Amino acid sequence: MARSTSVLLLFFWLRASVTATTDLSTPTGIEVDVVFPRNTTYNNMTTPPIVFALQNAPFAVFLEYRLNWELDSDDAHFFLSGSFDEVNYFNKFNYTTGTTALLVDSAYWSQKLEAGHYTLSWRYTTTTCDDRGDSILIQTGDVASGDLYFTVVEDGSGSKVSFEGCPEYLGNITAKPASEACPSLIHGGGEPQPCNAKLNGKQVKCLDTYFEGQTDMEACKAGFDDIKPGDKVEWKYANETRNARSHTSDPAENSSGSSSNTTTQNSSGDRESTNKSGDSGDASLGNIYRPHLWLAVLVTLVAGMLFP
Repeated sequence: MARSTSVLLLFFWLRASVTATTDLSTPTGIEVDVVFPRNTTYNNMTTPPIVFALQNAPFAVFLEYRLNWELDSDDAHFFLSGSFDEVNYFNKFNYTTGTTALLVDSAYWSQKLEAGHYTLSWRYTTTTCDDRGDSILIQTGDVASGDLYFTVVEDGSGSKVSFEGCPEYLGNITAKPASEACPSLIHGGGEPQPCNAKLNGKQVKCLDTYFEGQTDMEACKAGFDDIKPGDKVEWKYANETRNARSHTSDPAENSSGSSSNTTTQNSSGDRESTNKSGDSGDASLGNIYRPHLWLAVLVTLVAGMLFP
């Protein structure tokens, strides 16, 4: 309950701060770009990441956005989907640099992309207003959508998973806020600026090691504004990834060549596990449970009763 309350307070604080800093008479653009996958050819991959970049994210959160994605292929039985919105915004790996946020998800564990053609479909939904002079019509629905196509091959001639370079532009939603709670949509506004969301070296390393199950927290703290000392950022499939790597390579080697400053396993019997809400990939937002802490509390209470 305390966590839910703090998330709501953070959400309302963000809305208030955006209201205070946004010129409500100036058109504002929200751009959706995709960091991975892009319109190219890839090698076979398992549990592929899905990474969007949302420019002017605080304003998008203020306007209660929702970004849905679906991944289809030639195989009629293949289908993946996910979504991001202002409610679960604080429950996933959604870290910002300036006003650009990364929206990070992935396929299910061990889901393999076989050779073939794939379509990544996306839909951006928000609340808009239509000022009719004597009245304002408030509507909620899709305001932008599109498809991105890529190919997977099994002969090794394709590209590997990479978060480098300029993201691929998907769409721009330009709104002129008609009030503090509802934007008036302006169609056709805004020039594509996908390179404004290009990740720097620290951010790329953070994402690379995140999906390797060994997050480099120093890179993450240096790369993103809202990752602070003491935070723990771990992929929901981190344990599975580490276990899979230990069976296929020398444990002393880091196959990616990148280092991690995060301890991935406690050597003591007092393990720390994170309570993850829903599809959370951000363990720093969970509650930390210490399995043996309740025993210490119980002993203290009994001792207090026996030896007042």
